[in-house]
Amino acid sequence: MAAMELEIEPDRPLSGSVDVGRLQREMAEGFTLKGMFFRRVVKALGPRLDEVLGELQMPPGRAGYLPFKDYPQSDYSVLSVAAARHRFPRLSDREGLRRLARADLAVFGESTIGRVMLSMVGDTHRALTDLPKVYAKVAPGPWGFETETLGERALRLAMANHPGEWCYQIGQCEGIAAHYGDRLSATVTEKGRSVTFEFHW
Repeated sequence: MAAMELEIEPDRPLSGSVDVGRLQREMAEGFTLKGMFFRRVVKALGPRLDEVLGELQMPPGRAGYLPFKDYPQSDYSVLSVAAARHRFPRLSDREGLRRLARADLAVFGESTIGRVMLSMVGDTHRALTDLPKVYAKVAPGPWGFETETLGERALRLAMANHPGEWCYQIGQCEGIAAHYGDRLSATVTEKGRSVTFEFHW
């Protein structure tokens, strides 16, 4: 299988649609996500949530999504793509997901664990290096993370078993860099389920 490589700049929109059914079918067992992230996309969907409830493995109960309960990552794929299409109807699916993901740091920072971890991190490099630890707390799964420092303002982040669309991680990492006053550029290499990001800022 040939590798795909793409240069990403913060102001250059991404193109491409997302096949939600494929994401669900190919999602490996064990990928979950805390309910705090679900609550934001449900709010973004509003009454349109009813349109996708039938596609979810674990629909929200009467109380909605509980912040620290684990829910299927595949359900988040369904909801986040629907929310991105609703909020950014003139953008591609990938660009909409990227922009939706930029706000994830704010959601994480509102939690107790998020406030503690962010208080211990002072810059983009440390935050991106610690991203696998954050995922272990809020998005556990067999990601197969590896990180490597490439320079004072450069880092390689690899995921051997990526379960979804890499554009989401681009948005997340751009949001992290923006929190520390940086603008992130990236080279993305995708081969099968393996995705590698080389970040520069």
